[in-house]
Amino acid sequence: GVPIDLSFLNKDAYGNFVPAGAHGFVTATNGQFVFEDGTPVRFWGVNCTAGAALGGTNRAAQLATRLARLGVNFVRLHHLDSWHQPIIDYNHPDGTTQHLNERSMTNLDAMIYHLKQRGIHVIPDPWVQRYFKPADGVADYGNLGVLGNFNLHPWVYMDTRMQELIALTWSQVWNHVNVFTGVAYKDEPAIVATEVINEGLMQRGANHVSREPWVTIFTNWYEVWARQNGYATNVGRNIISQNYGEGNLRFYINVQRSFYSTMVSNLHNCGVRIPINANNWSMWQWETLAQSGYDFMDSHFYYGGRVFP
Repeated sequence: GVPIDLSFLNKDAYGNFVPAGAHGFVTATNGQFVFEDGTPVRFWGVNCTAGAALGGTNRAAQLATRLARLGVNFVRLHHLDSWHQPIIDYNHPDGTTQHLNERSMTNLDAMIYHLKQRGIHVIPDPWVQRYFKPADGVADYGNLGVLGNFNLHPWVYMDTRMQELIALTWSQVWNHVNVFTGVAYKDEPAIVATEVINEGLMQRGANHVSREPWVTIFTNWYEVWARQNGYATNVGRNIISQNYGEGNLRFYINVQRSFYSTMVSNLHNCGVRIPINANNWSMWQWETLAQSGYDFMDSHFYYGGRVFP
């Protein structure tokens, strides 16, 4: 139980839960989230991460009941591809990471179903700690590590093979039919938003691009962009090591926006019709600018808030 049962916030006048999605899909309109039928909404909720999100049917029912009592109407399902029964089958017989783990997807189905029945909407976060195997054909990936939260940064911004594999997983997830509801994720109005990348700081690794083929890809890409946009050319690795000039930062914006646009298009091609944000973290103004122009912006802050002297 809880000190005060707030589940009435998700119920109608007769005391019955109003299922999430009852007002249709969410849209981002004039700076507000609005349901398809015109009802405005504000979301209040939490993350359910890895084991909490994928703990099985009984656990899903327990969590959904408790979260409803806490007045929650929104849950972000986080680290679905990570260490606890990930939705990606990392042990598939063909040696690739190109298949979903059906048992884990059933657990995810259960979580979404039980939350929905209690009026709680969800954001699935399908890509957080994705990694690849040699059979996936990602260049030199063996030198990047396995299961590290940031070991795809900044490579994914410039590696088309990584992008293809992530888009494949997204397509599989969004076209997956929930065994409890009979509805594909892309057609589920209880799912209210999604994102391109979790904590996707290109700058986290851009000044450490030291391996081929990415050094050549990155520097050549800059030279083409600089000639087209009137910035200094023939800078070589300065585009990596001296990343504070206007030309360098505007190039970084271009790299990020190219990636975001490609991945948003992939989501739309999957049939996703909910609001999509590019990223959920920014440390510099140029990163914020790179994320502008999409359906909404999301800024995470962690660990109790900022401490001021």
